[in-house]
Amino acid sequence: LATQGDALFFQLGRMQPAAEGGFYSAEEGDGLIAHEAFVLLSRDGRQAIKCAGREEGIAFLGLPIYASHGHFLRAQLSLPEVLRRLTSSGVYQAGVSERQFLSLLGRALVSGPGKTESQLESLLHKARAVFAVLSSTLGSHSGTTLLDEVVGEVKQFLEEPGARAGATDLFAVAAAGLVVEGWNTARLLELAHAVVGECLRRRIAHALRGSGEPQRLCLAWALLGPKTGDTAWLDRALPCPNAGEVHLDGNGIDPFSAPSELEELELDSPGLGAPRRVGAEVLLNILSSRCVDSNPQPKDWALLKQMLPAWGRLVDSSGSLASVWQSLDALMVDDDPAHLQDLHRSVAALRPPEQLPSTLRSTFGGEEEVTAVAMSVCLPDVDPSRSLRLQVAAKLREIVERRTALVRKYPIIGADFPKLEIHSGETVRDVWGAPANPVDPTLHHKAMMRVYRRTMKAGISMTTKEALADKEYRKRGGAFAFPSPMDTFIRGLHRRTMDLHQDWRVRLKRDTSGEEVRREAVAEMLLRLRWDDSDQKARRKLAAIVGRIWDALEGVDLTAKPPLSSALWLDDADSDDVALAAPSQPLPVMEEEEQGDGSAGEAVAPNVDADTTDTGADSANNALGGSKESMMVLGDEEFVVVEPAMPSVLEQHAEEEQDEQERRTARDGSDYTRAEFLAHYGVEHGEGMWVEAGQSAPLSAVEEDHRSGRDGGDAGGDDDRRTRVEAARAAMDAGLQAALDSIPAEDRRRMDAFASDSRPGSRLKLPLSLTAKQRKAMHLWAEIEGLSHQSFGYRGRRRLHLSVPARGGGDDDEVGDFDEAAAWDTDEDQDEDAAAVWD
Repeated sequence: LATQGDALFFQLGRMQPAAEGGFYSAEEGDGLIAHEAFVLLSRDGRQAIKCAGREEGIAFLGLPIYASHGHFLRAQLSLPEVLRRLTSSGVYQAGVSERQFLSLLGRALVSGPGKTESQLESLLHKARAVFAVLSSTLGSHSGTTLLDEVVGEVKQFLEEPGARAGATDLFAVAAAGLVVEGWNTARLLELAHAVVGECLRRRIAHALRGSGEPQRLCLAWALLGPKTGDTAWLDRALPCPNAGEVHLDGNGIDPFSAPSELEELELDSPGLGAPRRVGAEVLLNILSSRCVDSNPQPKDWALLKQMLPAWGRLVDSSGSLASVWQSLDALMVDDDPAHLQDLHRSVAALRPPEQLPSTLRSTFGGEEEVTAVAMSVCLPDVDPSRSLRLQVAAKLREIVERRTALVRKYPIIGADFPKLEIHSGETVRDVWGAPANPVDPTLHHKAMMRVYRRTMKAGISMTTKEALADKEYRKRGGAFAFPSPMDTFIRGLHRRTMDLHQDWRVRLKRDTSGEEVRREAVAEMLLRLRWDDSDQKARRKLAAIVGRIWDALEGVDLTAKPPLSSALWLDDADSDDVALAAPSQPLPVMEEEEQGDGSAGEAVAPNVDADTTDTGADSANNALGGSKESMMVLGDEEFVVVEPAMPSVLEQHAEEEQDEQERRTARDGSDYTRAEFLAHYGVEHGEGMWVEAGQSAPLSAVEEDHRSGRDGGDAGGDDDRRTRVEAARAAMDAGLQAALDSIPAEDRRRMDAFASDSRPGSRLKLPLSLTAKQRKAMHLWAEIEGLSHQSFGYRGRRRLHLSVPARGGGDDDEVGDFDEAAAWDTDEDQDEDAAAVWD
């Protein structure tokens, strides 16, 4: 075999294998590299090889190249090690791991989109190599090969639509069409059609994975509109650059009149329909959203439908698949110009006649098939022999009647939550559906961070903080939306109302009786609860429900009051309760806040010191008639002076901008913003760590100049850096080097990739399974590589963390409140029981 030459493989950049098979991502290349050269230059695969023309470098070996039978035997010796690195488990399994090559071939099929001659030649060689690997690998049954199994699976995928959901990797299914003998152009076109149809079905199913029946029926209604002839949405490029979030809130649907509307449309135009504008927008948003899976992306579907039939034309022109392989093999070993001409003819046959845009029209032709696939997800039990509109109308009418009966069976009687026979998440969803969610999650997160920061020491409950965060979100212009018109669950309705009542009575010592206070409480709760405030019918009903709960908390006799159905979409409140829903005063705008107008009855809580709550300040201000004088609010531990005047929006924005830009040094020696502190430690603990980091003395101007290198202070830092590296190299004796070499290959690969990338602010946690001596060796290795390093925990729970300083300019960034050099010996001391093992 040594006389056959080095085993050659196609280069592969960064990749992420999927646990179920295939890859979440893989950077395919057309260049070749010898196996021995890769092992040497990459230090046995532990680091990427930098090379010209590939910014990401060569991180892995991909498909082998088939030059001759003897040369392929040489490559086969390396396949187990190559395939081991391409699997998520890091373990090679004969007859299973080889399928990863099939997935890489599928990705090469759609790489482009403009197919160059080099890419097409590489595609031919990759298909030849996959055929050789599959045909030489034993199958799971006696007397069969892996190629036989793959061919059987792709035939079943094509002929049995019900079996398509079981295919884990659609890239591999598409690539399997290249190695099936006897499939012509028409057959491969059918396969391409089936693959892209299944891709569309999976994308829609993924977007609807958490949706209930009402949301699915709303989407079905949006997809079965009148035949208008407007199909411009089919020509939008995928992914759409201006696509938004996927919302299935049934915008424009009235669940009470929708069934009759669908029945009338079916009478006017039986079987003819098209997606409404809102339905088309939802489909485009679904296909433009990020979806981490191992299937072809929407932008690749049109090219896939071109390349598979092109392969069929190549096989038809050559006579058979075997003839294609023979011509390619002859080219590799024979210098006859005729073989080169055959290669050029093959490349010409594979080249797409035109570059189609990545649109739904290029992939599916029209809207009928797109609608049919989407409807199969919305209505899994659809009867193809009956009208889709009539089936959707029947289901909508059934769910409206069922929900109406349930919300009347479990009404709002008093302050207690309606009594269910079995109280569980499933039964609650069955009665009231899903809760409303923020339309702008980013804005809601900012509002939550502000409230949590300002009430950190107030000693209030988490439910009160959540209510104040929702109120702050509304104040900033945010809104909430239910997933569908049939959803009516109000998160924290009873608890938040009880919290407000308790706060006013106990903490503020305020009289909670009387009609004026009742109206004020209802207005406050309408700001603190999650509901769609653009729905006036829902406003009237929610005001009535909150008023009923408040009366019960006040001890009012409600026996004469009829129960209120527990749904916002049923308008059954009496006139007295409806009066509570009078339009509330508008939330403060910038001009009002800049004037510091703290008028009486204002429903929005002013911004107060962190030692009190928005609830207390607002309520006390209202109770005193909006007095401009300072007032005393009783806190949990002390009296706190609160000014009723609200800071201006400009001041708030300036404070938030300063918070977002300010960076403080954490315990690991790196600098982070408040948002990064909260994301790492959690909200409450993160605030404490942020305060702790702020208590350290700020750097002087000279120290800042030295750290940033403006005064030429880098020389001293470089000398210190070299000294530490030399000390680490000297400490790395033979025993520690052996401990470093014994680290599992997958962990070592992650370490080397982390050091090679060196992205500022990045972190890497090593597993708990490392021994104390391995951790000590890792400390030295990190020091040599210029990484920050520290171990946390004790004995069996001790773990080593690696990090890259968040900003450059000197070694001061790498030094926290611990001495990393001393950490070399700390880990060895932490595990006394392992001393004998080290010796």
